Amino acid sequence: MNNNIFPLSMFDNIKAHPENYRLIERIPLTVNGVDTHFPIKLNEPVEGERVHTVVFLDTETTGMDFEKCKLIELGMVKATFSLDRKIILSVDKYYDEFEDPKEPIPKEIIEITHITDDMVQGHSFDDDMVANFLAGRPLIVAHNAGFDRPFFDKRFGMLNSLSWACSLKEINWSKLGFNGQKLEYLNSCLGYFYDAHRAYTDALALLWILYQKPEAFACLVD
Repeated sequence: MNNNIFPLSMFDNIKAHPENYRLIERIPLTVNGVDTHFPIKLNEPVEGERVHTVVFLDTETTGMDFEKCKLIELGMVKATFSLDRKIILSVDKYYDEFEDPKEPIPKEIIEITHITDDMVQGHSFDDDMVANFLAGRPLIVAHNAGFDRPFFDKRFGMLNSLSWACSLKEINWSKLGFNGQKLEYLNSCLGYFYDAHRAYTDALALLWILYQKPEAFACLVD
């Protein structure tokens, strides 16, 4: 059976024994075309509260070693959050771009990301656009900053003094009731799925889990 097709033929079984099934939904922010409606309000602001900017960032690369490998995709999603209530208020804008590594993308990376040599050919990150996107010293959150940051700092040396947080290492997910830390697993526990291993979509998925679990986001703010 094609896993991308919802099993409509099973409705009778689901109605008869709903206790044997669970429904999982695509993360709303990752539905095609939703980003054309940014900014999107997630929580109502409160008059007089302190607000700040957070950028959820993810990368796709040609390998694991930042000294030898290169970035091929950078995805960033900018949001506004309340410093006082420690919750995400809105999804504001995004940046998503490929960069040609000037060398063949390894087969195993293509299999994971579905990013091909043809897709990145002729593309490059706009350094000024990336710098402008990160102006004002937002909090940068990555779901394994220990991996993403070295690649980012190597490529964008002029931006290597920004403030980063790691949602993988700096949140006690087990204390919040989760038995794992992977982004796909965390979202699936709350009934959501997405097309993983693409930088922009992964950044949206990270924002979504921290919106759904504000106590987790509060850990990073603290």
